[in-house]
Amino acid sequence: DADVETHLETWTKRYASECQFTGVGVLEYLVDGDRAYLIDGKPGLNPNYSLWDSASRYHAVSWQLASLLNEKLPFPAQDQDKGGVSVSIQIYSENPFLEVPVPGVVHSLELPRHYHGVFEWSKAQARIESGESIDASSDGLVAVVLAHSKDRKAAIELLGKTLKSIWVSGSLQTNERFIHELLDHPWVQEGIFHSSFIEEEFIPQWDPPQ
Repeated sequence: DADVETHLETWTKRYASECQFTGVGVLEYLVDGDRAYLIDGKPGLNPNYSLWDSASRYHAVSWQLASLLNEKLPFPAQDQDKGGVSVSIQIYSENPFLEVPVPGVVHSLELPRHYHGVFEWSKAQARIESGESIDASSDGLVAVVLAHSKDRKAAIELLGKTLKSIWVSGSLQTNERFIHELLDHPWVQEGIFHSSFIEEEFIPQWDPPQ
């Protein structure tokens, strides 16, 4: 929604100005229809900053270095096209129904090679190595999957294909299958879900452990 995007830009600029913030940071908003809520903020690069690079054609790392050196920010050419949609998911060692961590050992973690097409790309980044263990005190993050394509539906489709190429085995449970079914849901693919969609509408086709 164009009006929501305008409000988010205005709020973000005002927030940075009031905080007198100089540098590169991240503000995360939850958007529900024509309403938006600020849910998190970090004074540094988000691990998924490459998504922003692809969608905006800016370079977050260059901005970060320029701000530290008090140099002019490197903007792209004015006639450079912006476009496309970037999406990401995170694979956790967890029970997605109970939303609790599931400690264990990763016996094997196999990720697909980075894919780069003409107008799209995808990549999977490991956050743990084969043979390492995940304990209850960690965040349980196993891998991050990123995808970029011409529109939202194509990006989600590419994200799903990349996710299906990932192999994780060991004495742990992950949220992979939960995410598979979520991405395959027609409401998600058409972008008509809402902030309470998972709690109120989404019914996975597999039963949780007894």
